[in-house]
Amino acid sequence: MAQAIGIAIANSGKQQADAPLPFKNRKDQNVKLWLLQCEDYFKRNPNQWRSDQDRIKYALGRMEGEDVSAFAFTYRNNMTGELGHLKIEGYEFWEAFRGQCILRFALTHEGERSLALMTKVTYKGNIDRYLLEMENHNTHVGMSAVAWRQMVERHIPKDALRRLSTEEYAKDSAWITALRTVCRREEIFVEQLALQHGGPSVSQNDSGGKRKREEKAITKPRKQRKQYSAEEKAAYKIKMEAERKGKGPPPAQGKIEHTDWNKAHEGIKDQVVQDRKRAQQCTRCGMNNHK
Repeated sequence: MAQAIGIAIANSGKQQADAPLPFKNRKDQNVKLWLLQCEDYFKRNPNQWRSDQDRIKYALGRMEGEDVSAFAFTYRNNMTGELGHLKIEGYEFWEAFRGQCILRFALTHEGERSLALMTKVTYKGNIDRYLLEMENHNTHVGMSAVAWRQMVERHIPKDALRRLSTEEYAKDSAWITALRTVCRREEIFVEQLALQHGGPSVSQNDSGGKRKREEKAITKPRKQRKQYSAEEKAAYKIKMEAERKGKGPPPAQGKIEHTDWNKAHEGIKDQVVQDRKRAQQCTRCGMNNHK
């Protein structure tokens, strides 16, 4: 008797579960998660709802919004046959209600969206975080066997995959457990190796290019510009002024080309000019280094 009283007192002090938030079919709401929250609430408070129909009525009362309210109104009338509606057998069971909610409000492209997100997940040196993200997305995609393993292996380091390939695993759960183990060992090895070299650990998929550039910029001394004295600057200025005025060394000249052809052959016989043309020489001076 005393034991029964103690159990009753303990049960009476049990913390009550929070009621699920109203379902309004917003973009940030998931109807499957909302249904699970309703089921958890019913399990924590079993004395309030003794039948599926009572649970369904409560859940329908937590639906708000124009689109959702219309569904709740129609489903209740089809479940009870009220207001002249035809009663549909089976609507009084929670599983039927759950299926109708998922059919009506679950995203039809949920699997495709999760698959696209899976392809963007990368391994960054933390196998627990990587597998958690992949498994969360796979709840909607439903991959298994070879397809699931190939999707997970895409970003795993080769050293870890080499260790994993020493044994075969029939079940995906056993394969995931082994993958987690070998990747943790690889992470520990990389961490220890980095500590031995006196530097921070870097994950296998981190490029580290930016860090190398920063270290190079810090360690490599900058090239110092040559400093000129006032006397050197003054001498250079005088030199440049002289060159501009034509007093400096003459600029290097290339091939000379005569442009005043009316005076180019003054004092030169025509026969000499013709001979120089045939010899491909300058008809004025006889040289062949210019025109």
